[in-house]
Amino acid sequence: MVARWPTSPIVRLILDGTVVRVRLDRKATSISLLVVIGVRADGQKILLAVKNMGGETTEAWRAILDDLVARGLRRPEFLIVDGAPGLDGAIAGLWTGCRFKDARFTSTATCSPTLPSACTRRSAPITPT
Repeated sequence: MVARWPTSPIVRLILDGTVVRVRLDRKATSISLLVVIGVRADGQKILLAVKNMGGETTEAWRAILDDLVARGLRRPEFLIVDGAPGLDGAIAGLWTGCRFKDARFTSTATCSPTLPSACTRRSAPITPT
């Protein structure tokens, strides 16, 4: 069963990949998971997706984002990302004009129609979520 989409709009997305060690068939192995967390205007965080996609490729991130859009996700006001090249490509192919924070830096940027990594950075402080 697919969970009902939240009635309160998602204004921010936190997108990140992580690797977890698991035991499969009595063998320890690493699995790469892509994680998407939505943040509502009131600050409540909602886990929107956790998927094993084999890595942080543009195609893998795009598949997750396309699935969220098909479920009713609108373009968020703000994205928090870690600068993974695959994620940058997926975002650029889907949403333009949204602000984002590259979690590796302490500055904000405004997306142009090109890749987010090509965005100009400002030294404005980030307000905590």
